[in-house]
Order: sequence, then C-alpha cells, then structure tokens
Amino acid sequence: MDQSVSSSTLKTYQNAWIVFCAYCRNAQTDPYSADVELVLRYLATRNRKVGLSRLYIYSSAISHFYRSRGLTSPCDDARVKMLLKGICEL
Repeated sequence: MDQSVSSSTLKTYQNAWIVFCAYCRNAQTDPYSADVELVLRYLATRNRKVGLSRLYIYSSAISHFYRSRGLTSPCDDARVKMLLKGICEL
C-alpha cells in the first residue's frame, strides 16, 4: 500500500481513478498518456455532475496515480489550476 496517503484517501483516489479511466476509454486514450486538454474536458464534464470538492479529489487522484509511476501529472498544468480556481469563484 502507498504510504504517502491514508488508506481511506487511497480508496477515494482509486474510486476517482476508475471514473477517470472510464472517461479515457471513451476518449480512446490511455489514462497515463492523457494530455492537459483531455483532463480539462474531463473536469469540465464532471463539474456538471459533482461539486467542487469532488473535482479537487479527481484532480488529486490523477496526480497521485501519475506520480506513482514517476510521471508528471497533467493536473500540474496552470490551466487545470485556473479551471478549478475559476469554478471555485463562480
């Protein structure tokens, strides 16, 4: 088990990752090669269905799974941060 997050956080991230993977499958994209634009579309789509706190969880989950493979997360991009900040300010 990943020691950098609690077991309950890891479970939450795993559930969020499953949702992201399903979105990527529909977009015919490997979740580990998703670009920033795909992540932005994903978060914008999810925003219609969930609250802001859940969007932060989705973003954190993507980052967690990317980093677990030594990859740079597309969620580190300033555009993703601006999207989340903009939604927060609505």
